[in-house]
Amino acid sequence: MGLAVVYWVIILVVALVAQSEGIRDSTVNKAQGEAQATVAVGEAKARAYQAQTIVLGPDKVALIQVIDRIGQDNVKITPEILVTGGGSDGGATSLFSAYLATLLSQSKPLDGRTVAQTPAALPAPAPTPAAATTATPTSRGGSRTAS
Repeated sequence: MGLAVVYWVIILVVALVAQSEGIRDSTVNKAQGEAQATVAVGEAKARAYQAQTIVLGPDKVALIQVIDRIGQDNVKITPEILVTGGGSDGGATSLFSAYLATLLSQSKPLDGRTVAQTPAALPAPAPTPAAATTATPTSRGGSRTAS
């Protein structure tokens, strides 16, 4: 009986070694395939850039690359706030308005959105019947009761 157990242990060890060698070979083949694909893509891009350079010239290809990068990375190329001069205060009001606009665009209300992302002000609720009979001030400083 002891010899049979040793025999099965040997078979199990051989099977585990064969399985691990298969996993190793598979991983190596996959890595080599990915490396070859990366090299092929890089070489194809290089040939495409060379062809563009021949047809368009290096300056225009560089400009295309810059514009493409601006589009991919969502780079802002126009200012969000315009400061203009003029006025009787020497531009101080414009400068203050620009500073205030910058602060408002960066501030966040309690729900975490920026001021620019908050919805427009909601309309005032309709008056209730009880509110229609409240006292309202008059232009003479007194009050009158609405009916």
